[in-house]
Amino acid sequence: MAKGKRQVKVRFRFAALLFLAGACAVGAVFWSQEQKLADIRQQQQELQAKYDALKNEKQRTELMIEYAHSEEYLLEYAREKLGFIGKNEIQFEIEK
Repeated sequence: MAKGKRQVKVRFRFAALLFLAGACAVGAVFWSQEQKLADIRQQQQELQAKYDALKNEKQRTELMIEYAHSEEYLLEYAREKLGFIGKNEIQFEIEK
Protein backbone atom coordinates (compact mmCIF):
# COMPACT_ATOMS: atom_id res chain seq x y z
CA MET A 1 0.00 0.00 0.00
CA ALA A 2 2.89 2.33 0.65
CA LYS A 3 4.01 1.75 -2.88
CA GLY A 4 0.60 2.86 -4.24
CA LYS A 5 0.62 6.12 -2.22
CA ARG A 6 4.12 6.85 -3.40
CA GLN A 7 3.13 6.26 -6.99
CA VAL A 8 0.15 8.66 -6.60
CA LYS A 9 2.45 11.34 -5.11
CA VAL A 10 4.91 10.96 -7.99
CA ARG A 11 2.10 11.22 -10.54
CA PHE A 12 0.66 14.26 -8.76
CA ARG A 13 4.08 15.96 -8.64
CA PHE A 14 4.67 15.14 -12.31
CA ALA A 15 1.25 16.51 -13.26
CA ALA A 16 1.82 19.65 -11.16
CA LEU A 17 5.26 20.15 -12.72
CA LEU A 18 3.84 19.61 -16.20
CA PHE A 19 1.03 22.10 -15.49
CA LEU A 20 3.53 24.66 -14.15
CA ALA A 21 5.77 24.25 -17.21
CA GLY A 22 2.76 24.67 -19.50
CA ALA A 23 1.62 27.77 -17.61
CA CYS A 24 5.12 29.26 -17.92
CA ALA A 25 5.15 28.53 -21.66
CA VAL A 26 1.74 30.15 -22.14
CA GLY A 27 2.86 33.15 -20.07
CA ALA A 28 6.02 33.55 -22.16
CA VAL A 29 4.04 33.40 -25.41
CA PHE A 30 1.51 35.90 -24.05
CA TRP A 31 4.27 38.31 -22.98
CA SER A 32 5.98 37.97 -26.37
CA GLN A 33 2.73 38.71 -28.19
CA GLU A 34 2.10 41.77 -26.01
CA GLN A 35 5.55 43.10 -26.90
CA LYS A 36 4.87 42.58 -30.59
CA LEU A 37 1.50 44.33 -30.28
CA ALA A 38 3.15 47.27 -28.53
CA ASP A 39 5.68 47.55 -31.38
CA ILE A 40 2.90 47.38 -33.96
CA ARG A 41 0.93 50.09 -32.14
CA GLN A 42 4.00 52.34 -32.10
CA GLN A 43 4.60 51.77 -35.82
CA GLN A 44 0.95 52.50 -36.50
CA GLN A 45 1.18 55.81 -34.64
CA GLU A 46 4.34 56.77 -36.54
CA LEU A 47 2.76 55.88 -39.86
CA GLN A 48 -0.40 57.81 -38.95
CA ALA A 49 1.71 60.87 -38.16
CA LYS A 50 3.52 60.55 -41.51
CA TYR A 51 0.19 60.10 -43.28
CA ASP A 52 -1.23 63.22 -41.64
CA ALA A 53 1.89 65.21 -42.58
CA LEU A 54 1.67 64.04 -46.19
CA LYS A 55 -2.05 64.81 -46.28
CA ASN A 56 -1.34 68.37 -45.08
CA GLU A 57 1.48 68.73 -47.61
CA LYS A 58 -0.85 67.57 -50.40
CA GLN A 59 -3.49 70.09 -49.35
CA ARG A 60 -0.88 72.88 -49.20
CA THR A 61 0.44 71.92 -52.64
CA GLU A 62 -3.06 71.89 -54.12
CA LEU A 63 -3.67 75.38 -52.71
CA MET A 64 -0.35 76.58 -54.16
CA ILE A 65 -1.26 75.16 -57.58
CA GLU A 66 -4.65 76.84 -57.41
CA TYR A 67 -2.97 80.13 -56.42
CA ALA A 68 -0.42 79.76 -59.25
CA HIS A 69 -3.29 79.76 -61.76
CA SER A 70 -4.81 82.94 -60.35
CA GLU A 71 -4.44 86.38 -61.88
CA GLU A 72 -3.09 87.72 -58.60
CA TYR A 73 -0.13 85.34 -58.76
CA LEU A 74 0.57 86.19 -62.41
CA LEU A 75 0.66 89.90 -61.59
CA GLU A 76 2.91 89.32 -58.59
CA TYR A 77 5.25 87.14 -60.64
CA ALA A 78 5.37 89.65 -63.47
CA ARG A 79 6.22 92.45 -61.05
CA GLU A 80 8.83 90.59 -58.99
CA LYS A 81 10.58 88.45 -61.58
CA LEU A 82 10.04 90.26 -64.86
CA GLY A 83 9.99 93.87 -63.62
CA PHE A 84 6.64 94.81 -65.14
CA ILE A 85 4.62 97.66 -63.74
CA GLY A 86 0.93 98.41 -64.10
CA LYS A 87 -0.76 101.51 -65.44
CA ASN A 88 -0.46 104.54 -63.19
CA GLU A 89 2.39 102.91 -61.23
CA ILE A 90 5.86 104.28 -60.70
CA GLN A 91 8.87 102.03 -60.39
CA PHE A 92 11.60 103.02 -57.99
CA GLU A 93 15.06 101.54 -58.13
CA ILE A 94 17.04 101.70 -54.91
CA GLU A 95 20.76 101.18 -55.10
CA LYS A 96 22.44 99.39 -52.25
